[in-house]
Amino acid sequence: MHTDAVLQRQLSRAGASAFANKSISESALRQLIATAQPQPATSPDEAPHKNRTDGVLTERELEVIRMIAQAYTNREISMRLNITEGTVKRHTTNIYAKLGATSRIDAVRKVVRLNLLET
Repeated sequence: MHTDAVLQRQLSRAGASAFANKSISESALRQLIATAQPQPATSPDEAPHKNRTDGVLTERELEVIRMIAQAYTNREISMRLNITEGTVKRHTTNIYAKLGATSRIDAVRKVVRLNLLET
């Protein structure tokens, strides 16, 4: 029902083999169901540890969200990372968009749920 990439990755790991938008036609839905093949769920131990972000957030965005999780302000983040406040805001906007978050707290909650705050 959602086109959110993060949600689709989570569902794929849980064993989903296909996705349908809620605007799908009845015939297309029937075809999708008929051809869907169950996939084994990926356990966290089987997932590669080298790339923990799985393409969700860039390394810089991870740095920013980690500092957000530690309650740093945009100004403090900019000074620590030696970037402008505008760049911090851009990274924050990108993080929200990628995670489907609506606030700092929501973004932190989602990265915690995805286990992306580990260093």
